Amino acid sequence: MVAVDVKEIGAKALHLAKSKPPALTTGMIVFLAFLYFGDTSGRWRDANVLNRDALLELEIGRISMYPLFHLSFLHLLVNLVSFIPLLGMYESVHGTVRTGIVLNVTAVLAGIAYCIIMIILGSDTAVAGASGWVFTWLAYFAWKQHEVNPKITLAGRIPMLTWATPLIPLVLSAIVFPSSSLLGHVLGLLVGYAYGMGYINFLIEPSTNVVEWIESKITPVIAILSYIVTWVTEVEARQLRTQSVGNILPISQPGSSIAASNGPGHVLGSE
Repeated sequence: MVAVDVKEIGAKALHLAKSKPPALTTGMIVFLAFLYFGDTSGRWRDANVLNRDALLELEIGRISMYPLFHLSFLHLLVNLVSFIPLLGMYESVHGTVRTGIVLNVTAVLAGIAYCIIMIILGSDTAVAGASGWVFTWLAYFAWKQHEVNPKITLAGRIPMLTWATPLIPLVLSAIVFPSSSLLGHVLGLLVGYAYGMGYINFLIEPSTNVVEWIESKITPVIAILSYIVTWVTEVEARQLRTQSVGNILPISQPGSSIAASNGPGHVLGSE
């Protein structure tokens, strides 16, 4: 593959959504807020937190839905601030429908791994929240950027391998939020790295024909939503993907300072 200017790809992606925000990303903000504020009794959350029983009892809903529920307003707020920019960048390059599919598959992969580990350890610790996704996307973008720029410098003087940059928010989140699930964050990272390296593409990447078929079935919905948000179609996204190696990650070229910080992906809450 031929490396291209990451900034150029980012500019094209932003051009798609310059007048209106990406559809799924916008919907995620509304949906996560609705699930938190609408669940005044905590009944929805309690029914969807992830623990080992979800796998033992084959509760597929819990294995895929746990990132949508949060344990406190701070938990929700920090995850939204951390996750939404990453999701928006991904959706703008990869398309709205494909992004939804990838969200679900990455949640399930990390969720199954978490349950297996909890079974082995004999622990019934439950987790919920979108920070597993935060770390998945940090790892994915970091690896893709690593393919273009293997090394960066922090503060203009500290060299670091590009793929390792998500380890900084991983450590920070463990320090600032000691009750968060370090295991959940690590599993999110591992899924993101695996995705970036292409090891799970056979699970995570639907064919372009499948995505276009899904879009054809929801054309009326796309038409309505396009008045208020940007629905990134598979055709638009495919044009960007064919040009993109590094995708979008706000980090520097080798020898320069970091242009923007990858904020901590707090908190995969634990109970």
